[in-house]
Amino acid sequence: MVDEAISFFGANVFFRNFDIKSPTYKLLIYLTFYINVALKRLEGCRTLAEGTKAIINLDLEDVPVPGELGFPFSGLFVLPLP
Repeated sequence: MVDEAISFFGANVFFRNFDIKSPTYKLLIYLTFYINVALKRLEGCRTLAEGTKAIINLDLEDVPVPGELGFPFSGLFVLPLP
């Protein structure tokens, strides 16, 4: 699934509307979003070391999950069970 998200990233970012036919599509949307965030973090990096550090720092950040403040697709995913 990750390979597909990377392969079709360029095409997927141009979709204005996207028919969600299964939970797999939701994952594809989220992965496309994550790739976009990662690329924005890499934008100012001039060396491999800087880029590696930027991606590691992205990985170490607390990421909001469905139901938490700041989750970008709150209406797309169901809330996790308590």
